Amino acid sequence: LRNNVFDGQSSYAGSLTGVGYRLNTNQEPPQLELVLDGWNNGQHANWMTTNGGATFAFGKRRDPVGVALNNPSANSLAGTASDVFWTTYVDNDPSGNNAYVGRLSNNWPASVKWDIKGVPSASGVAINGISSTGRAVGYRNKPHNNYSLTWNGGGTPTQLIFNGLDGTAVGEAMSVSADGNTIFGRSPKVGGATTNTLYGYKVVTPGSSQTIHPLPEFSDTAGSTSRTIPYGCTADGRYAVGMNYRGQEKAALWDTGNPDPLLWTVCDLTDLAAANGASDIFLRLGRAYSVGTNQAGDLVIAGVGTDGSVSRAFVMTLPRWIAAIGFPGHRTANYGTTVTFSVVTNGMDALSYQWYKNGQPLSGATSTSISLANVSCAGGEAGSYQVVVSNPPISGVVTSGVATLTVLDPFITAQPTSRTNLEGTVATFGVTADGTPTLLYQWQRGGFNLSDGDSGWGSVIAGANTPTLTISNVNPNDAMSGDYTVVVTTTTGGCSVTSRAVKLAVVGRPVLSSIVSDGIGNYTLNLTGPYGQTYKVLYSTDLSLPLGSWIPLFTNTFTGGLDVFTDPAPADPQRFYILASPYVLTSP
Repeated sequence: LRNNVFDGQSSYAGSLTGVGYRLNTNQEPPQLELVLDGWNNGQHANWMTTNGGATFAFGKRRDPVGVALNNPSANSLAGTASDVFWTTYVDNDPSGNNAYVGRLSNNWPASVKWDIKGVPSASGVAINGISSTGRAVGYRNKPHNNYSLTWNGGGTPTQLIFNGLDGTAVGEAMSVSADGNTIFGRSPKVGGATTNTLYGYKVVTPGSSQTIHPLPEFSDTAGSTSRTIPYGCTADGRYAVGMNYRGQEKAALWDTGNPDPLLWTVCDLTDLAAANGASDIFLRLGRAYSVGTNQAGDLVIAGVGTDGSVSRAFVMTLPRWIAAIGFPGHRTANYGTTVTFSVVTNGMDALSYQWYKNGQPLSGATSTSISLANVSCAGGEAGSYQVVVSNPPISGVVTSGVATLTVLDPFITAQPTSRTNLEGTVATFGVTADGTPTLLYQWQRGGFNLSDGDSGWGSVIAGANTPTLTISNVNPNDAMSGDYTVVVTTTTGGCSVTSRAVKLAVVGRPVLSSIVSDGIGNYTLNLTGPYGQTYKVLYSTDLSLPLGSWIPLFTNTFTGGLDVFTDPAPADPQRFYILASPYVLTSP
């Protein structure tokens, strides 16, 4: 892993989006040059080596490729053996973005001249990649559609919109193989988390006869609707690089060379570099934008990472046999389940394996996977797992990144919920949990343990050490003393989990405070009650009648203040009134 890519002012390059090789015949003997494409200080730039390696102190270039490329996208520069280069361009105008495909008609970089053909668009378009045959890929329309634009020698390039993983055109093509037949991109998929969650895909022969498959993810891929973005791919369409979101952006590499998509692999480049002492100055590699191959057949990956405070371009060289290994990701498992960590390989290399836990070798763990049955707190299966993979024929060794196993023992299957009670009623909180028998429960209020008995202000607590907490004769103090939680603990191992915090709201009872006569036969009723509580006033001329025989007078909802109702000149010689509430409560 290298970071020594500088601009003309000897400052670090901002980002690298393209990587490739060309034979420089102007030198004697001819030299293989590594060509890097990207930007720095807001300008497009190119860099070359003079020896095919990854040393950029000499032979670097900042020759502009031309007006047809500025702040390029990934995979946005392609070439052929005859030194013909293609590029893409997106232009902003009042009607939207116009997409262009450019073909170099003079030798590069001696005399830069581009022949550019475009397609106007009123709905927006972006071009992300270009093949050596002149097929550009990206998106068009809103919502974005998977899109390609192909140079055909005519005045207008050929356009194609194709379907993604969910069978619709929604998505975004990101990169394309040299022959234009393989495209990597992202789209929603059938059974995805949401309709706007985007998953990586590989499509071959896009269009009506295409085949498409999702790119593999890690078990802990989560935290963003952009789960996978395959920014770039190799010329043969086998490898893709990009970003896989694992709580944060992590640069990733995919190997899709196996005919069985279930054996495709994904590799976290940050974890791989860290586990093998090759991180250089980088704390995290965020995005890999492009990938090529050198004379030895190894992969050369370019992108952007961070040393903690500053973003810098990186170049990584990775042997193909390592690229073909899919290492496991982090796992979270419930008590009593079986957890398996596996290595996925292409089956072509004679590899051997040794698994480690917390840095110590596991006896007998020398296959492509390890299984941990009936995991628990007391069993101690939680920890950090790694595998060292050896390739004896070439004396190659690689260590996987750390895969952390978190065992939920105990774990809560049904959380308590907040509630609102009338003063003097019974409030109940409940929790459902599972784990290594036997489980212990401790309910808390405001972070302090509760115990059964009188609260000291009139309410009574029961079940403080059971799954169900009951508070009888609730008082406003029960609500004002803090949120309620429960800590569940295993008797074996002493592991615990705390529920989410919930609230108790206690509201006063509705009151018919007075009935006032104005002396001419009208009666005014004054009523108070909790905001949002519905109530009903009934009357009867006979106090001894059962409640079901009383006559409804009116129904209303308390608004937080004094409610006043006038019963105008009742003809009855006497009336009795009752205030009734169904206790339907809402918050103000």
